[in-house]
Amino acid sequence: WAFGRLEIPMWSEFTEMWYSEFFRRLGEMSTRDLGFALYGFGKMRYSPSKKFLLSWAKQIRGGLAKADARCVSNIMWAFAALNIKPADGFFKHWYTAAERNEGKYTAS
Repeated sequence: WAFGRLEIPMWSEFTEMWYSEFFRRLGEMSTRDLGFALYGFGKMRYSPSKKFLLSWAKQIRGGLAKADARCVSNIMWAFAALNIKPADGFFKHWYTAAERNEGKYTAS
């Protein structure tokens, strides 16, 4: 995220190290962590690897229904920024969460 915010391009050595660490810690990451990871790619306008996206999607499924509005909006923004159309299954989880949480959120 910080690289994108500061408009610093990622170099290949760092990218390889980052992916390695991501996959090593994937099981420990919260839904919010996963959301920020994708958001960071969006801020950098850097398309993540297919392996990352597949692993990311599999890991986030379980927590997406419990994600807060900011996390979901960051993920949706990242999809748009990266021109990624998520699989229909992603929206199924998202719609289920929206229905379950109907009326619990208020605009501020």
